[in-house]
Amino acid sequence: MRTYFFIPPLNKITGGLSVICQLAGILHQAGHTVALVVREKGLVEKAVDVPVVDWADVDLKPADIWMIPEGWPNALALGLKAGCRNLVYVQNWAYLLSAMPESVRWKQLRAEFLSVSSPVAHFVAENLGFGSQILRPGIDRNLFKPDKN
Repeated sequence: MRTYFFIPPLNKITGGLSVICQLAGILHQAGHTVALVVREKGLVEKAVDVPVVDWADVDLKPADIWMIPEGWPNALALGLKAGCRNLVYVQNWAYLLSAMPESVRWKQLRAEFLSVSSPVAHFVAENLGFGSQILRPGIDRNLFKPDKN
């Protein structure tokens, strides 16, 4: 089983994108097979120590996990086509509803949801009717550590 994180084609690393890269990094450091999937090279390669794969080279298998950020529902197509486990990581409720194609609803898609916090999980449940596990960002222990004094 491999876990692939879709990295949207953004101009800069945002807070939400940093959280996704951090999650991938934690899994990678723990020995899981993880990769960041990019449409455009150059944004995340220097930011994390996680393998990066070009969108055109991804070969998802049914046993894999395909994780996308909430504002990029069209990226689910790759995972839906492969028949793998599709996860939508919801950090901002507004993005969850803003980018859906006009005739598509989340209930039509075979996806599970992870939420960044209890309020976001509540929003997902109330508005989409889906339960979601909470997956909070971690603390960078290289930055936040006890003082040596």
